[in-house]
Amino acid sequence: MNNELNGKILECINQQIASFQQNPYNYLYENDIQSELFCSLRKSINKKIAVTNSIEIDVVNTEYYNKIDIVCLDTEFKVPEGRNITQSLVNALYNQKMYLAIEIKYTKLNR
Repeated sequence: MNNELNGKILECINQQIASFQQNPYNYLYENDIQSELFCSLRKSINKKIAVTNSIEIDVVNTEYYNKIDIVCLDTEFKVPEGRNITQSLVNALYNQKMYLAIEIKYTKLNR
């Protein structure tokens, strides 16, 4: 799985870089790059993690911890046991191990 995931991630990143190099003025803001790469990764990977019988989350997400632009979560998901299953589920959903984290920094020249 990791080799397949690595290949898909690398292909999406390379396509994004090539797109940026060909027409950098299509990307006025960092979010323009982030959203295009996010859509490309989610479409390419298209994998979900089963949290419970009725809840699934995507492997690819944005703004993880409100600071990581794009993240691919580790597919080995486990809800921690605890007295309060709702709180355990919330903690597990927002504290997943990351497989890959991407932080995008886009600086506009002459500003």
